[in-house]
Amino acid sequence: MESTARTVRADDGARIAVARSGAGPPLVLVHGGWDDHTAWAAVIPALAQRFTVHAMDRRGCGRSAPYGAHHTIERDVADVAAVVDSAGESVHLVGHSIGALCALHAALLTPRVRRLVLYEPPLGGPEVAPAAAVDRIAALVAAGNRDAAAVVFVHEVVGLPMATVERLRASPGWPLRVAGVHAVPDGMRALRRFCFDGTRLGALTTPTLLLVGSDSTPYHKRATELIAAALLDARMVVLPDQQHNANLTAPDVLAAEILRFLTA
Repeated sequence: MESTARTVRADDGARIAVARSGAGPPLVLVHGGWDDHTAWAAVIPALAQRFTVHAMDRRGCGRSAPYGAHHTIERDVADVAAVVDSAGESVHLVGHSIGALCALHAALLTPRVRRLVLYEPPLGGPEVAPAAAVDRIAALVAAGNRDAAAVVFVHEVVGLPMATVERLRASPGWPLRVAGVHAVPDGMRALRRFCFDGTRLGALTTPTLLLVGSDSTPYHKRATELIAAALLDARMVVLPDQQHNANLTAPDVLAAEILRFLTA
């Protein structure tokens, strides 16, 4: 799928990279983890048949500006809102993992979100990741062992079983995850400092689809259920036989659920 690159200026002047493809109403994608927009590569072709897809690189990732000192999730949220506002008057917004958390709160900042899809957003706070695991990732990155750092992240933080981790290590997308692992410690520390406030979500009237894998961790299931319960107009769909990375393991299934909701 061919795409064109563009840049959005965040409200602090930082450059946020966006890849645009397809034709139709605007749809903004916010990736999870600390790779970049190509985490959606296998999902985008189906979406781009119906929408103009704007797949952003979150700050600290891909071609976007690096983190500044004392990075916060609120900074990430404002970046997503800036991309939404640049894409059109009425935008569908889809986020995965930490990208889903950012998308959710960006929808509180801009009135331009038409529909919202959230795939396993975390709540933030200390429970989201053990401090010792984050410190170990930082030490491995500093020692030049980026592959091991990425393994610690997806196994001990994301919670994927080692059998799944080994399959991911053999996949074409693993080098991308390794390339972005240096941003994980600062990003996870920002997420640990973030305080989820479900009462704020009562102001959000945007129709929302929450997606969760049937085989995902208890944490991801509970977080998704709590967010669904806090929203006024939300439905939840379980992705059968999936965990936290259906964008890689079942992109057709994930794309079908997104399209079903956005085109209903």
